[in-house]
Amino acid sequence: MERRGFIKSGVMAALGLLLFKPLTLLAAWPKSLFDHQGYSAALDDVLQGDTLQESEQVNLKIPPISQSGVSVPASVTTTLEQVESITLLVENNPNPMVAMYYFSGSAMAYVSTRIKMNKSSPVHVIVKVDGRYYGTSQMVTVKKSGCYESGS
Repeated sequence: MERRGFIKSGVMAALGLLLFKPLTLLAAWPKSLFDHQGYSAALDDVLQGDTLQESEQVNLKIPPISQSGVSVPASVTTTLEQVESITLLVENNPNPMVAMYYFSGSAMAYVSTRIKMNKSSPVHVIVKVDGRYYGTSQMVTVKKSGCYESGS
């Protein structure tokens, strides 16, 4: 009887935690950033009127040639401190915004992911530090598209 009671209380406690999880644990979704159909509009929305400064302190590691755009590995590192966000954009994608990662405090600013690319395109990285934007970009040649566009 004790074992059943212990299991039952454990299950009830887990369900209670799921129902009352803090709102701070829920991911923010900047939907407007991912709705842009053009690179210029997406870039303007990310920069919010500020300027983008090219920086050697931002490093994008991505293969220059990819056989398939379905899954292109990309990693971003920076020596800049107190990074607020890292944004990845693919200029020639139907929706250029690929990802935006937020950081807080003294977190190590490193991102490694796989991105989908429609066709050969420059890939841009924007790092926000203290309200300023630093970036770099690299051209990636894609042999086979990874995106589906309706009507094609």
